[in-house]
Amino acid sequence: MVPQLLEFVTDAQRYLRSHETPIEAIKTLLGTCRIIRLCRRDRFRQAASWVRAQQTGEWSKNPSALRQSICHYDINALRDAVIHIARQEQYWERLIVDANLPVHRIDYEDMDENYSSAVTRTLSFLGFSGAMPIRAPAMVKQADAVTDEWLERLAVDLGDYSRMKPPPDM
Repeated sequence: MVPQLLEFVTDAQRYLRSHETPIEAIKTLLGTCRIIRLCRRDRFRQAASWVRAQQTGEWSKNPSALRQSICHYDINALRDAVIHIARQEQYWERLIVDANLPVHRIDYEDMDENYSSAVTRTLSFLGFSGAMPIRAPAMVKQADAVTDEWLERLAVDLGDYSRMKPPPDM
């Protein structure tokens, strides 16, 4: 999502005819805002999901469209994805600190475990209160046996990826 944010900021700066920092441009356009930060604790799974979506063109699934697409284990693409994700995480964390705005962090794994609770906490963060009906998500989890195989191989090929840091060029 970093590329989309940067494109938005560039458009905002053009629209405002300003040379404000990215945060200043966002605040000028949006006024008072809050940040909802969706993250994944397991970057191997995130990388596997991302690479698989790039290979198959399937970025989401709904229950009525379950199908098996052909994909292959590609250690180079997976390693690059892990590093790219780490870079994006660093960017978002810096942006959040610089923004000095209220932040609500949601970990994907927590949302997957208890969707209704995650949505309720997010709505509360946004100022909505009271009981609201929360529908089940329209999409289904894409992870399967292929994902598990990739994760096993990735753990062997990359070792403890939590120690992997992106190059300091960002």
